[in-house]
Amino acid sequence: MNLKLALVAASLALASSGASAAIQSVSVSGATVDFSFQYDDSLPNRFNLGVFQVSGDSLSFSPTNFFAEQNGLTGWNTANATTPLITVTAKAGYILNQLSLFEQGDYYRIQTGSGMTTVKVGGEFIVNNVATAISTAPLTNAMSAQGLFDDTETFQTSSWSYSTSVALNAVESATAKVQNILKAGVYLNATPLDVAFIEKKLMVISAQAAPVPVPGAVWLFGTALAGFFVSRRNNQQA
Repeated sequence: MNLKLALVAASLALASSGASAAIQSVSVSGATVDFSFQYDDSLPNRFNLGVFQVSGDSLSFSPTNFFAEQNGLTGWNTANATTPLITVTAKAGYILNQLSLFEQGDYYRIQTGSGMTTVKVGGEFIVNNVATAISTAPLTNAMSAQGLFDDTETFQTSSWSYSTSVALNAVESATAKVQNILKAGVYLNATPLDVAFIEKKLMVISAQAAPVPVPGAVWLFGTALAGFFVSRRNNQQA
């Protein structure tokens, strides 16, 4: 389903409501779950939602303009953003067993000496108000500034990713929210050639749902009923 169309429809509907026109509502249907959330379109830097869509039971966001960069100056540059609260509801006949998060992006570090730059990813994956810390493995790839000038080094970005899952106890619905902090830092005694850059390009929240279990008593009743009909048919044939 094209969520952009859903967003346009929501915008037109809310535009007629006057003061509440800035509140955007999105509801989309997955294979076995539904996703819904709201956000205030009048707020600046509202997670830079970009393009978002649903496939199967996964809701993905492709953020735009979500990056941190420190160029030639000592210190940190930080980008901080939080998604709206997303409600995930199992469709009739299903229950939720797990919510998962996957994120990815890229980065580059150009430095005049070892350890002159750094980039980091942090934040929280919050499910039903319980937070799981987000922290990637050290992002160590770096390019030599001198090597870029004398062509012994190839300029390129490196990718980063993060994933985690939270188990649910066969519930009908759950809420999820993601906070991200991107940090790009340049160490002391930096030169204009020391650069750190990191961006986030994709976030996916996936639900794992299963059919509602049939109670044991129903299985026993069905087995007994099947046995009764088999016995009756055999008696009739005899």
